Amino acid sequence: MWKHVVELRRHLLISAVALVLASIPAYVFRDYVMAFALAQGQISSLAFIHPVEPFTSYLRLAVSVGFLAILPFIMLQVWRFLIPGLTAREKKTVASASVFGATLFYAGCAFGFFVVSRVALAFLLGVASPDLQAQITVGNYISFVTSLTLLLGLSFQLPLVIVVLVKLGLLSIQTLRARRRHMIVGLWILAAMLTPPDVVSQALLAGPLMLLYELSIVLARLAERRRPTHIGTGNAA
Repeated sequence: MWKHVVELRRHLLISAVALVLASIPAYVFRDYVMAFALAQGQISSLAFIHPVEPFTSYLRLAVSVGFLAILPFIMLQVWRFLIPGLTAREKKTVASASVFGATLFYAGCAFGFFVVSRVALAFLLGVASPDLQAQITVGNYISFVTSLTLLLGLSFQLPLVIVVLVKLGLLSIQTLRARRRHMIVGLWILAAMLTPPDVVSQALLAGPLMLLYELSIVLARLAERRRPTHIGTGNAA
């Protein structure tokens, strides 16, 4: 057990060092990264109310960019930690799930950054009357954009989670279809929790999530057919 702990610590340390190294260029070129982020909200300038706020905001932005850049490398470290204890079939399954999950994550991040954040900012800033002028702080803006982007990436993991549960025998196609209405309500609630409090942003997230749920049913059907018959059958013995 201690040997596995040491090995896990080594991979975590490698991932942490890689994250730091990947974040350094993003911080060095922070002005260009910030300009790119500001373009989504069509904002020309930001304010700050604390002397440390610009530094911490740029640091958060750099770490977020660094994480997105080296996510495949981090997944490779996870793979190297798991591979000694996996069978050939399990290695193939984990590799496919990793590629599928990473693709969904990047797709969700791109959708959150280029679509949801842009529309949400346009809607929220457009609500203000002519007598109100936005004084957005750099900390609030970076927090809004990075949180929305990463949360969208995580929420797009829905098909992978469902397929894994079906693969393990914890879910079935019949359950997914029977609970479709409940799932739709749950996705709208999730969209309301992850996005700003406006219907436009919530619809932009809930719509793709519902499509992903339908995609999950199709993928789950394939996974259920390929699932070994002894998994999830308690009477096998």
